Amino acid sequence: MSIQEVIGAIEDGLMSIFASWPIIIVQLLATFFLFLIIRAFLWRPITEFLAKRQEALSKELFEAKQLKEAANKLKTDTINEVEAIKTDILSIKEQTINFANEQKDLIIEEANKEAKKRLLLAEEEIKQEIVHNSDLIKEKIKEVAILGAEVIIKSEVNEKKYDSVLDDIISKNL
Repeated sequence: MSIQEVIGAIEDGLMSIFASWPIIIVQLLATFFLFLIIRAFLWRPITEFLAKRQEALSKELFEAKQLKEAANKLKTDTINEVEAIKTDILSIKEQTINFANEQKDLIIEEANKEAKKRLLLAEEEIKQEIVHNSDLIKEKIKEVAILGAEVIIKSEVNEKKYDSVLDDIISKNL
């Protein structure tokens, strides 16, 4: 089928509609009366229903826009709060690290002071022990010398015997 044939069939169909004018007039009158009946009895309820429906849809659309705006604002506020919290956390972390480092330095400083103090005390005790022990040694030497002198005096003055007696005294008392 060609385009010309299709166009011809459409023209024939349209012409056949207008071939019977009484049917067309009856159809137009029936449509007009149907329109009047709908207009008289159903128009107001239909338009009220459509107006209410339009109003409800508009209200829902408005509420949806408000909810979307509120949600976007809440999202933005939440993101800002999260960022502020992150900043606070980093600040607290930095402060904590600084405080910990200060405390560490103080502890080390105190430990060093305590170690120096203990070293000085130990050195002082060692000096006192040295003085005390040297005093004891001096006393022992004096005792040995006195004992040696007593023995020498009691025995005859013989150099070999004198040396051997002193060696015995020293080995016994030291």
